[in-house]
Amino acid sequence: MSIKKKLGKNPKTLEKRMLLDLTKEICSKVKKISITEAQSLNSSRPTHEIMLIERTDGIFYFDHDSCANLKKAIKLIKHDPIYIDYISEKKIKDKYVDLVIHIISENTTSDQDIGSTVDSYLIELRTSIKEYRVMMPIEQLELSDLDEIKIGKVRLVPFSNLKAEKQELSSSVGADDEKKIWGDVSIKAESTEAKSKGQREIERVINLFRAYVPILFHEHHNKKIGLIEYDQNSHYTHIIIDDLEISSGIGVNPSE
Repeated sequence: MSIKKKLGKNPKTLEKRMLLDLTKEICSKVKKISITEAQSLNSSRPTHEIMLIERTDGIFYFDHDSCANLKKAIKLIKHDPIYIDYISEKKIKDKYVDLVIHIISENTTSDQDIGSTVDSYLIELRTSIKEYRVMMPIEQLELSDLDEIKIGKVRLVPFSNLKAEKQELSSSVGADDEKKIWGDVSIKAESTEAKSKGQREIERVINLFRAYVPILFHEHHNKKIGLIEYDQNSHYTHIIIDDLEISSGIGVNPSE
């Protein structure tokens, strides 16, 4: 028997009617104001109580109530099982603010039109979730008698194994790091979150080693295991592969 059936309830999903009502309420309160009005508001009220969003066609003023409802809408979306693990709250907020401003700028008032716009927003969020492969070199780790180790979703493999799977990797990896063991994980995320989410998955495995190596192997109690730290002068710190292609700008020296 599945957990779902055993508990007798379905996983919580997005309450679209509530989101539509919040969106309408926010749009009815947000005002388009002048620069002079914006300067006056900034000087007369605590900034945490309001939000001013500047766009090419004007400045949009979110008052205290609008900001409160905005937080409710973002929380409603973020807690949906589709988005909770895959999309950052920042992206949800940024795109939702764009949605509100679009509705106001287009002077959209009917429930049907607002609902259609909200649906398009949710589809855009869903389609931003893709599968990425994140690979990172690990410091001071060796696999003496094993070709690789898999812990959960993370593989720990010599770089030669990865190169055998995809020859062109060696063109962006230095000779020193080709000798290291690499963490390799496939994750679902939006593009801006893929790197950090993949790194967190690999770090969880590294932290297991940090915890158990001193217990199991006392002679190596001072052994340090960890991911390469970011260095502006290094050629790369990680590689992200999207759709089996190395993403442009990822893993390349920023100065090049």
